[in-house]
Amino acid sequence: TTGNNIIPPFTTFNTYQEALNTMPLWFMIPVACIWAPIVEEAIFRGIIRRFISNDVVFVIVSSITFGLLHTVGQEATLYLTIVQSLQYMAMGAVMAIAYVKTNNIMTNMGVHCVQNTFSTIMLSILK
Repeated sequence: TTGNNIIPPFTTFNTYQEALNTMPLWFMIPVACIWAPIVEEAIFRGIIRRFISNDVVFVIVSSITFGLLHTVGQEATLYLTIVQSLQYMAMGAVMAIAYVKTNNIMTNMGVHCVQNTFSTIMLSILK
């Protein structure tokens, strides 16, 4: 890779997380609490739902992909990656069920923003 990239050539999602954790709070809050929930909900609920009309299959696929994307690439064993992804899969399942029930992506985005804001505040306190 060249040094001319605007975005550093991080190799794993874990390094993206580490980079996010080192960002100043004024930058991290909009990224983690606004941008990420909007993009993630558009992808994991909005786009996936367009291709999967069966509610049960949609919840399963959406939650698994959401969980794995948040953990794949971490420098951990397969077992540890699966265990760590369970919390994200659970959150993904709750959000997918909410989308099935409401058919309103804005509700998901709002709840996701609140959840990420709470997590960001807690992580900044624990730093």
